[in-house]
Amino acid sequence: TEQGIFRQILQGQLDFQSEPWPGISESAKDLIRNMLTRNPKKRFTARQVL
Repeated sequence: TEQGIFRQILQGQLDFQSEPWPGISESAKDLIRNMLTRNPKKRFTARQVL
């Protein structure tokens, strides 16, 4: 559910095992992880993402 995804993000426990993630490249998953990092000092900036 959308609420479950939000909770995972807040807890830093993203589930990349269930659909649609198995078909997504590891580099794309790494990008998502870095954009959703809770610590703002470690989180990717917009410039880094681009």
